[in-house]
Amino acid sequence: FKYDVETISLSTLMKQTLSFFKDDANETKSRDTAETTELDEEHKTMEALSKQHLILYFDVEGSEFHVLNEAVDSGVICDFVKDTSNALDIFIHYHSPDVMNVMSKSAKRYIEQVRPYLLSDECGGENLNIKEHMKYFVDV
Repeated sequence: FKYDVETISLSTLMKQTLSFFKDDANETKSRDTAETTELDEEHKTMEALSKQHLILYFDVEGSEFHVLNEAVDSGVICDFVKDTSNALDIFIHYHSPDVMNVMSKSAKRYIEQVRPYLLSDECGGENLNIKEHMKYFVDV
């Protein structure tokens, strides 16, 4: 069997799908841009006042470290939650390195640098929550 699998990074997915990362000037319009209706204006007001709440769930058999390291390195997670009108809940099911009998560089970096940064006021502050299942390491 041959499986065609496409992959995409979390940062790319967030940039492509969340309105927070969309620039109104770059979005394609389905009708003439000069034509503005009352409904369009109401939608813009609602969008401006609404809080975006993103929920991420990770159970990716040890790759959670790679995915989160990449997303933090790209800046998308911190950019999203630094805007006080946004919130992010991350649910993580950790997989112990005991399974493969090795602590990966990515896991070590996540535990020692990336996770503390995510939880700091410098990145997430009160707008970011991490819920952890099967956490096997001690906070640094």
